[in-house]
Amino acid sequence: MEVTKRKFIEHKYAARRRGIDFKFTFEEWVAWWEMHLGPDWLEKRGCKKGQYVMARNGDVGPYETRNVKCITCQDNNGENTKLSEFDMTAIRSSKLSGRKLAKEYNVHQTTIARIRRM
Repeated sequence: MEVTKRKFIEHKYAARRRGIDFKFTFEEWVAWWEMHLGPDWLEKRGCKKGQYVMARNGDVGPYETRNVKCITCQDNNGENTKLSEFDMTAIRSSKLSGRKLAKEYNVHQTTIARIRRM
């Protein structure tokens, strides 16, 4: 399976696991990324520092054209978390599991994982 198709499927199923509707077709999804990041979009997309994500407006509603924007992973984490820089530094250096940290900070495990990748 080609990389682009695999990334689409991963995005779609990650959204479903989180209980979020994903209304893009493969063709719409690729066109959206190309429109926002250009022909080398696949290299610019991701959850590492300086990479871009498809973020839902206000982190609510479905993934669909009128409800998403293209922002950096850091900006998305900043929008969607109420953690301070101090908290995020503590999370990055903690040896506790993502599950324990998520419970301690009252956030989703995905938020902990994203902070650790930054």
